[in-house]
Amino acid sequence: MTGVAKLNVIESRQRLLELMNQQKTALGFAKVQSLYLWKIGAVETVRHLAVIVGRTERTIYRWLEIYRQQGIEELLKEKPKTGRPKKIAIEETAQLKQEIKEPPELSMSLLSGWDKTS
Repeated sequence: MTGVAKLNVIESRQRLLELMNQQKTALGFAKVQSLYLWKIGAVETVRHLAVIVGRTERTIYRWLEIYRQQGIEELLKEKPKTGRPKKIAIEETAQLKQEIKEPPELSMSLLSGWDKTS
C-alpha cells in the first residue's frame, strides 16, 4: 500500500500527550500530534495523517524523516525567523496599545462648546 511509512515512535503515549500540551505553536503541536496519532494507530497511511493534521503528504514525510534520523528534539526545534526587522520597537507597540485602550481625557472647555454652531 502506498503512503504507508515504516516508523517506530519511541516516545510513550503519555510523553507525546505531555509534549503536545507544552507546544506554544500550532506547527509544534501538529508535529507531535502526528507522532501521537501514528503511535496509537489512529492512522494507517501518511495520506490519512496529512488530511487529519491539515498538512501536505510531502510535509508529513519530511517530518517523519527528520524524526527518524534525528529524533523528536530536532523535529521540534524552531528554525530562526527571517525577514525584514520590525520598524517599531516592541516597547513602543505596547505603549501605543495602552494609549488606545485608555479613553481620552476631555476637558470641560471642549465639552461646553460642542453644540454651538459657527
